[in-house]
Order: sequence, then C-alpha cells, then structure tokens
Amino acid sequence: MNVDDENTTAETEETDEAEETGEAEETGEAKEAGEAEETGETLSEEVLLSRIESLIFVYPEPITVRRLARILSLNGKRIRELVDILKNRYKDRGILLREISGGFQFHTNPENADVIRSAMKVKPMRLSRPALETLAIVAYRQPVTRAEVEEIRRVDSGGTLRFLFEKALVRILGRKEEPGRPIIYGTSAAFLELFNLKSLNDLPSLHEFTELWEEHQEIIDDDFGTEGDEETGENPEENPMSETDKEPDEQ
Repeated sequence: MNVDDENTTAETEETDEAEETGEAEETGEAKEAGEAEETGETLSEEVLLSRIESLIFVYPEPITVRRLARILSLNGKRIRELVDILKNRYKDRGILLREISGGFQFHTNPENADVIRSAMKVKPMRLSRPALETLAIVAYRQPVTRAEVEEIRRVDSGGTLRFLFEKALVRILGRKEEPGRPIIYGTSAAFLELFNLKSLNDLPSLHEFTELWEEHQEIIDDDFGTEGDEETGENPEENPMSETDKEPDEQ
C-alpha cells in the first residue's frame, strides 16, 4: 500500500467515526426528546394517576407533593388535583388514601380494623401511662428539654424519653443555648403517622388526645389481653437511672 492509499484509508475511517458519532448524538437527542414527550403535562391524566398511585404504594413513608412533583415534572397544584381524584376513587373502599405526616399514604379502612387485627395477629404499639404523658408534653410543648418535661411531670423522665426515642416517636431537634446545653426534643414523622395527623396543627386538645389513646388501648386490651408496660415491664420512674437511661446522644 502506498502513501496515498494510506491517507485515503485514514480519511475514510475518520469519516466513518464522525458519522457514527453524529448518529449516536442524534440518537441520544432523539431519546432525550422522546423522554421529554413522556413526562409532565404531555401525559394523559390516566397515565399520571397511574404513576402517582404506584409511587404512593411503593414509598415506605408518606410521599410529599414536592417529591411527586419533582419525579413527574409537574407543579404542586396539579399534583394535588390528581391526588384528590385518587382520594375520591378510593373513598369508602377497603384501602383509603390519606394525607398524613406531610405526605400521602395508603391505609386500610378503620372500619375493617377488627377483622385485620384478628387475621394478622399483630399486636399494635402500647404506651404506658408515663410514656403517654411524656409524649403528650413533648407534642404540645415542643421544642422541650428533659428538665422541662420533668418540671411538669414531677418525676424523672429519662427512661421514658429514651423509650420514646427508641420507638422513633420523638426526635432530637438540637441543644438549647443555655448552661449545660441540654438536648431539645420534638415529635417525629412516626408520631404523626401513629396518630394519623397531617401536621402538628391537627393535634386535638390535650384532653381529647389522652381520651383517644386510652380508648385505643382498651380496644387492644380486649383483643390481645393486658400486659405490663412495654418499656421495661415496670414503671421506669421507679428505677434508678442506669447508663442506658442517659439521653440518646450522651452515651
């Protein structure tokens, strides 16, 4: 092969590579364009409803409007419109679509609670009186420190706060800017889910809160029988504080 043939071959290879690159770029652009056509407002309402329904179903925690909007390339107003349509479709069915803890989640219909408890044989969470009192104080007075809880209850609440923290019903919000910088507590998303609340603004009065939970516990006792306090089998305030009773991040 002479020099001219070598140059011609090289030029041909470069041309082929350029054409392949160009085709790849065009394919990529076409793919992106195709994907763009399949998102957001260009999709039919039924397709969007189907996708929202699937997303709510698979997410382990309540999925927010913002997250749905980001995933589906829609604005928040449109997401709420679509969710309202889904809510109506699930109205009075065995599965309900609820807005709790700042997001949306599927729940079983409360009217079927008896048969579900009987079939599943799963004991719901129990809270002792000390735990319920402490949780109520945190819920209604947050942000609150352990010392402030104990000032109201007049008993050592370290063990109970730890129990609520381990059950993910309370969380640490930070530290108060005062001597000793005590930990500040508040309720968690799990707390909102447990009490089926959209946000803290939906908290009932303190008296109603206690009555509702006591009524709930009576139902559990009827179905499963009564056992000792779930924390330790006895009142945590009657025991001296151990190393494990210290506040969560001081161990």
